[in-house]
Amino acid sequence: MENPAQRAHIYFKAKPLVDQYTKDPKDFEAFVRVYEQMIKDEMEKARLMADPASAEGQRLIQEQIQLENINYSYAQALEHTPEAYIPVHMLYIKMEINGHPVKAFVDSGAQVSIMSEACAQRCQLSHLIDKRFTGTARGVGGTQKFVGKIHSCQVKVMDHYFPCNFDVMADREMDLLLGLNILKRHQCNLNLKTNMLEMGDGTKTPFLSEAEINSHLEDLASSNPSDFEVDSDLLAQAVNLGFTEADARAALQMTRNDLEAALQHLFSKADERSQAMEH
Repeated sequence: MENPAQRAHIYFKAKPLVDQYTKDPKDFEAFVRVYEQMIKDEMEKARLMADPASAEGQRLIQEQIQLENINYSYAQALEHTPEAYIPVHMLYIKMEINGHPVKAFVDSGAQVSIMSEACAQRCQLSHLIDKRFTGTARGVGGTQKFVGKIHSCQVKVMDHYFPCNFDVMADREMDLLLGLNILKRHQCNLNLKTNMLEMGDGTKTPFLSEAEINSHLEDLASSNPSDFEVDSDLLAQAVNLGFTEADARAALQMTRNDLEAALQHLFSKADERSQAMEH
């Protein structure tokens, strides 16, 4: 169980065993007691299911049928669409603003494009922020404040320049988000077959690799210390899967309490370390 990936696999099948191991990995007797209790519970369940007059037994039988259907569906998916269980990394591209390199998150589900206040300062755009356009945004990570709007600035993608406008947000760790307003304005095509963002004028730029994205997110987390409050329940779930509290806290802070994204990042790093040890 020392391998986080193996522990995560067992967690969804035998949660009490993982909980006990996490509590004290060296207490073998307690681990055996938990295992024996699980066996007793399974035997009691089998006894109830064997009694046709038992209402509880009928409920358990119905649950068993449902579980078998789910397992069959799962097995079919693993056989025919195994790629559905491979973590998918988000889409980022490289660009330049005022000669400063920026990695932009491409999000066609976002209505507007957003730049962090820190990115605006780094790219020497603070003097262009129109503070009449202030407001607040409420989302999964809580409430965040818009400090203004940059009505137009030149963004360099490959060797071409594109005029873009951004809402500027304070206390945002992500440098830049390209939303639907810019993607539509420049007739962009997210070509996932070629892994390229294609602009309407023919400019093409590749999406970043997973390694480049992870490196970028780690740099942001280290360079932008935040007082963002990590959800204690989500932190406990990540720790129970075998990750250290420090790593789990950093991942949840980086993803703004998005547990799925945080676990994806943590498992990716664990796989990289395992592969490095094998070689």
